This record gives sequence, structure tokens and C-alpha cells, in this order.
Amino acid sequence: MRTIVYYVSGHGFGHARRTAPVLRAIVAADPAVRIVVRTAAPAAMFDGIANVRITAPAQDFDPGAVERDALTVDPAASLARLAGVVSRKDEIVAAEAAFVRGCGAQLIAADIPFLAGDVAEAAGIPAVAVGNFTWDWIYEAYAPPRTRGLVAAVRASYGKMRTLYQLPLGHRVTSFREVVPVPLLAERARGDRAATLARLGVEGADPRRRVLVAMRGGVEVGVLRRAAEASPEILFFTGQPLPDAPANLRALPGDGLDFTDALAACDAAVAKLGYGIVSDCIANGVGLLHPPRTGFREDEISLREGPRYLRMRGIRREDFEAGNWRNDLIALLDQAAPREWMSPNGGIVIAERIVERLKRT
Repeated sequence: MRTIVYYVSGHGFGHARRTAPVLRAIVAADPAVRIVVRTAAPAAMFDGIANVRITAPAQDFDPGAVERDALTVDPAASLARLAGVVSRKDEIVAAEAAFVRGCGAQLIAADIPFLAGDVAEAAGIPAVAVGNFTWDWIYEAYAPPRTRGLVAAVRASYGKMRTLYQLPLGHRVTSFREVVPVPLLAERARGDRAATLARLGVEGADPRRRVLVAMRGGVEVGVLRRAAEASPEILFFTGQPLPDAPANLRALPGDGLDFTDALAACDAAVAKLGYGIVSDCIANGVGLLHPPRTGFREDEISLREGPRYLRMRGIRREDFEAGNWRNDLIALLDQAAPREWMSPNGGIVIAERIVERLKRT
């Protein structure tokens, strides 16, 4: 049985969510492949995928970005965390290389921790990466002259990987030896829509439009209540507990309903920008209302390119935090469908490339 160690960033849920369809497609393409996922993301993100084992790195392998709150990234703290990881690089890489060798892995894949390149070099096996952005590009926007060496270190680590399978909604990448464009990587609904609506308690004749509140970490319940009370003709769904909620504000059922099935059963989502939610909304034809996030450069691309493929609209932070969602939600729901389309079969394409690379090792 051939083995892949797949490093997945624990920054948010987007990296893990978009990795899941790749893993399913790898196993479908070659059921003899075993995949060991190394991530700090919740293991539940990979539930039900055959031949997959989830483990967490022993140390802070992927520094990601530090958030002051759900909508604000802290550049100084992010660079300080990065500096800590770079200063311990030799120790971290040695431990991970021993883990990789112990797994008997023939290939490393990464979405998209940069130290995976160093681990691959130390373990003596090839590495490939999947991503729309790279962390050196994110940190570059934060780095004053005295910390630019950290960005150079990240680029050097990426340079030890052979190939980046680059997703749409990305930037120009120069740190990899080979950059291969691939289609959109997104989750599509797998469940029956009528069955999903029934699980949500929505009757077939209910004319109300549906909105999924998908903010990681949740939204203050009073804010949700005000938003729902101001828009009785909209059904709101959220994954958080809801004491004394209005009738049109409902918690998602706790029976294992798949997030993407719930998303695809709605007309719009309320969430901060991020590749995971943007791509899933594109793939499932769902609109996106987004409060502004500061300090994360990827959002520049989503704001510039997203409207070509997605009904999307921003909401002022003060209106978002006050529950004054109605005007922006109605405007979003009334938007015309986008004229352009992107194939969401990136998972299959990437899996085929990874399996092919694995066979050559």
C-alpha cells in the first residue's frame, strides 16, 4: 500500500474543507493509497473518507496568521509566531521527517504549510502543494525591512517542493519550480436537496428565502436575533445554539447534516471572505454577504475576481455587528446571477495528478 502524508493548514477551516474532496478523489482513483493527514484542523472535517488517518503535528508546524477577532488579523503577532517557528525549524523538521519515515510515506502533499518542503527534503521523498495563495505572499504584506528574512525563509522552504497545483483566485507564484493551474476546488452538495430541506424543517411550499450564517466562531446571539426580527420573510440558519430565538431563526439539526448540503439548500450565506466559502458558494450557486476583514491579503483577490462568478455583496462592519443586515441581504438576494462559470472539478484533477506522481516514486 502506497502512503501519502498530507499536511493541511489549520488556519481557519477552508484549507481542510477543500482538502476533503481531494482525499476522496485520491482514494476513488486508487483504493490502495493510504493517506495520513497532519493538521491542527478538526478531524471531523475528514469524517467518512476511506483510508485516511488524522494526526496533529507535535509542534506549531504551520504558523498561519494570528487573529485579534474574527474579522481582524494581527500582522505583528503573525510575524512573531512565524519567527518562532523559523527559529525552531531544524527541531520541527527533524521530528516531522522521523514521523514521515515512520509512516513509510512515498510522497508529501501540502495545503499549504511551507515546512512541508523541508520535511520532504529531510525524509528524502518528493513533495507537491495545493493552494491559491502561498504564505510568503501573505507575510510579504506585513514584513518591515528587519523581518523580510522571514519571508525569504518561507520562499526557500517552498522551493524544496517540486510542484504547486495552483487553484483559481490566486496570485503570481515564483517560489515553486513548477506551477500547474488547476480548476476550482470546492465541495458540492452530495445529499438530496428535498431531503436536506426536510431535515431543516422547511416545507416544500415555504416561499421564504434561506440564509445560512456561516461565521467561524459564531455571531453574538443578540445580533442574530435582531437580524432575523428585521427580516421575517427570510429563514436564517446557523450552527450555534439559539435560546429564545425568533421563529425564522433556526439552529442546524445536530444529526450530522453536511455543511455543504445545508449551504446548497440556501439562497445566500453570511460569512467572512475566504477561499473555502467563496469557492463553495460559486460551486453551489449561493450568494455571499461578507463583512470586511482586515489584514489578510487574499481578500483583495476575492473582492476583485469573485463577482465574475458569484453573487456577492459587502456589508459595513458596524451594520454587521448591529444586526442591520436587511437592506444588504435583500440587495444581495435580488442580484442577477453571474455570467461566468468555473468548473468545480479541481478535486478530481488534483487527485489524478497526485496519484500519477505517487506511481512514479
